[in-house]
Amino acid sequence: MSVRTVVAVVLALALLAATLPALDAARETRSDQQVAADLHRLEVAGEGLLATEDATPGPGARRVVTVRLPADGWTTREVAWVSVGGVPGEPDAQVLAYRLAGGPVREVRVGVAFRTPGGRPLVLEGSGEHRLVLTLQPDGEGVCVGRSRDS
Repeated sequence: MSVRTVVAVVLALALLAATLPALDAARETRSDQQVAADLHRLEVAGEGLLATEDATPGPGARRVVTVRLPADGWTTREVAWVSVGGVPGEPDAQVLAYRLAGGPVREVRVGVAFRTPGGRPLVLEGSGEHRLVLTLQPDGEGVCVGRSRDS
């Protein structure tokens, strides 16, 4: 093996090692932006439901929102979970929370009270699409959120 080949390989490995932290940060930023955008759409849908519809006994107006959790890949970091109605184990109807794999819990306080089955946070796990159905609470004071039957 020639000296040039060895130098080229060493230089390529050094460049790769120097760029890996930046690539990891970019993967984290992209996943963070994707989840934050979906949670914002969820909040907007809940606000719209409260602002434009009236609570009715029985089936009424609803909104379906799809939350996409990225998998671990070249351009995204895996999302460990997304929680609607508080952090898992800590119910709070006005908190949407999520955690990227290996990262800290991130909480977003919203202006809509998301009521969940049993009063516990609705936790979404696993990459892919999760369809959520939003309906008005019978008293019109908040939004009920549950999983779609076909997700």
